[in-house]
This record gives sequence, C-alpha cells and structure tokens, in this order.
Amino acid sequence: MGSKVFISYRREDARWPAIAIETVLEDLLGPGNVFRDLSGIAPGSNWRMALDQALDESEATLVVIGPHWLDVQDPETGARCLDRETDFVRYEIVRSLERAIPVVPVLLDGVALPEASDLPADLAELIERQGVQIDYRTCKADIHDLVSRLGLRADSSAGTPAADVSRGTAPIEARISGAGTGETEPSLQDLLERFLGDFRQWSFSATRIANWGAQQGGYERLGHYGADAIRSELKRMVDLGLAETRTSKKGGTLYRPAKP
Repeated sequence: MGSKVFISYRREDARWPAIAIETVLEDLLGPGNVFRDLSGIAPGSNWRMALDQALDESEATLVVIGPHWLDVQDPETGARCLDRETDFVRYEIVRSLERAIPVVPVLLDGVALPEASDLPADLAELIERQGVQIDYRTCKADIHDLVSRLGLRADSSAGTPAADVSRGTAPIEARISGAGTGETEPSLQDLLERFLGDFRQWSFSATRIANWGAQQGGYERLGHYGADAIRSELKRMVDLGLAETRTSKKGGTLYRPAKP
C-alpha cells in the first residue's frame, strides 16, 4: 500500500494548483492515496469525521498557500475565514500539527510564508515547518522532488515496477522515472557518477546538474529529481569518497568526481 497524502488549500486561493498537485501525486503514489476535500468527502458525510479519518491515515499534509490564502473572507460576515474556529483549512492544519507527521507549507510562485502575527495562535507552529516553493513552470519536477525528499512510497498495485516486497511498495524513484518497460532503471547515484565522469573536465553545482545536465542526451531523468535531491545525493557521494567538492568564486559548492 502506498503513502497517503492530505492536501489542505483554499478553493478561492489555489483551486487549480491544488488539482494539479493532486494529479501528479496520484500518478506517483497511486489512485486513492491523495485526499483533497471535495474529491474525498462523499455527499451527506460528516465533514469533521471525514477529515479526521483522512488525516489519521495520512503520512504528510501539504498546506498549499497562494497569494490570497491569508485574506480570504466569509462572504456573509466579511470576517477572515482563517479566524473562524470552524474554518475547514484551520481545522485541517491544527489537526495535522498535532500529529507526528510532516506538515509542509507549499508556497506557490514565490509567495512568502506568513508571519506568525498573521496567524491564529493555534497555527503559529506552521511557520516553523520547512516549506517548499512550487513554480508553475517547474510544477511537476518540484512535486517529484518533494515526494522524493519526504520518502513517500508508491502503491505497488498501481502498475509500478520492482516492488519492495518487505514493505509492499514500489520505489518512488521508479515512478518518477516513468519506468515500466521491465528494464532496470539507474539510481540517482548511478546517474550522477556517469554524468560527472562524462563531464569530468568541469565542476558542477546541484542546480546546474538539474537544469543544464538534464538537457544532455541520456541524462534527462536528472531533471525529475530537482536540485535539492541531487545536492543531498552528491553530499552522500562525497561522504562515500565517490565525489569531491570545491568552492566557486561566488562561494557556492561545486562537485566533481573523486580523483582515482
């Protein structure tokens, strides 16, 4: 069984981005493993009980924050929705923060994380949770990177290859690569070792590998991982003695293959 993810958002603020995120996540994790309000609550159901059940089953909550997330108002009273204790979004976040799971602020197209003073007291912890940026131009790759960083598992019954028998799941990297032909897909470490070997006359930042490197023939899959995942793997390779670093003129970290 795959990992379950809960998407919290405001329809007035991020309806279409939330649907896009749900679509990509279901492709990676399998149908039924993503909960998004209307798509997950049957007509006539008790909404609070339905939310509680979905939250209790979820391994992560994504709080999608667009430009109007803070300021959406109740059309009847004119009061800010977030200030109501019965507000759906507020309830979802408070319940998520009470559980020992990742609660990730997903910031759309450069939106900043709210200040603590802008939030009700029971939501203040949200600003202490590490957020991620999702850009409309790189949405799919950004979500792939987030799934990989959270360590979420794909549903092996959803047609995914190479199921992990011990956990009943398929590696998420296989879903991201689009594998399904029966051929063994190289790991990120394998890709990076080959890439650094083929272009060993230069040193690369993780961002350049994710962008420029992914445009080179045979290395297109690097673009699926994103710079953060690549940077994390490069650091691990340095620890293993497979890569080494140097500092760029601007103070950044560049990676190259370890000398024999």
